[in-house]
Amino acid sequence: MNITCLITKEYIQDNTEFYLMPLAKSKAYSPTDVIKDRNSYSVYSYSHTSCYPTAYYDYFAPIIKVYKNDGFLFLAENNLNLNNFKHLLNLVIKKDSNSLSHIYIKGENYSYNQYNIILNKLFKESNNVLEVPTYWKDSILKFSAVSKQVISYIYKNIPAECSLMNKKLFCSIIQDKLNEIKKESNPILLFRHLNFDIEYPFVTNSSRSLMHRYPRFIYQLLTDYAEQIKVSEVNDQEFIENLHTELTPLFEHIEIDRLLDNLNIKLQPIVLFDHNSNNKYLSMVNFVKNKVNKDVKKRYNDW
Repeated sequence: MNITCLITKEYIQDNTEFYLMPLAKSKAYSPTDVIKDRNSYSVYSYSHTSCYPTAYYDYFAPIIKVYKNDGFLFLAENNLNLNNFKHLLNLVIKKDSNSLSHIYIKGENYSYNQYNIILNKLFKESNNVLEVPTYWKDSILKFSAVSKQVISYIYKNIPAECSLMNKKLFCSIIQDKLNEIKKESNPILLFRHLNFDIEYPFVTNSSRSLMHRYPRFIYQLLTDYAEQIKVSEVNDQEFIENLHTELTPLFEHIEIDRLLDNLNIKLQPIVLFDHNSNNKYLSMVNFVKNKVNKDVKKRYNDW
């Protein structure tokens, strides 16, 4: 299984962690009437926008950390990553649990090995046609891949004041908001306040809905806090650190989207790497590069 990164187009090596992004095929929000041979049809366009990374595919679920070895995918072993994968699985099963029973192993407490089996079945099925429910209509599930080095680049190059991946900035924002909420007669307003402060100043147009692609256990933390402060003291620092940990995959997802937007890269499914094709591609790139360099030197020989 040879997989390339959506952004760098480079082959992802075995035993190297990378991010798997579940995608759903985009469609127009409403159908268009088409007449052919005097027959009228209602069809959906393949896109609802001509810009943003989500022009042709949209984000369907949380990013999943995985690695591959000997042609198989394996989940990175941490509870948060596992919860995100369970959320993806639940979304898929909502469509039709009977037809997808060959993917899903019924039960509650699986081993990581069983989850890895499900992951590989799901990935294989997405190479065919696997319908999944979205917020306005059914769509087709696909996957895209982003190398871990891309996230390293983001951490290194994005200004600290522009990203909630910066823990200090996040803690400052949330602590100020918690202080306000404690003065509210209805602490449940934490939902509205936190959602506004997290989403709007720090996301792009295409990633604005990403908060709603993540499991409700994130919101459960918020609900628990709002309920606890009604009856007792709460350790704000501990709550904020837990919240940041839970939201880190979301923040990384937002920054991946921002990078795609800046580079004018559209979401697309995984490209399975072909060594022969890659050699031909590199040969073409080298030929064009050398040709351009010769032409430039010839035209501007004083350089």
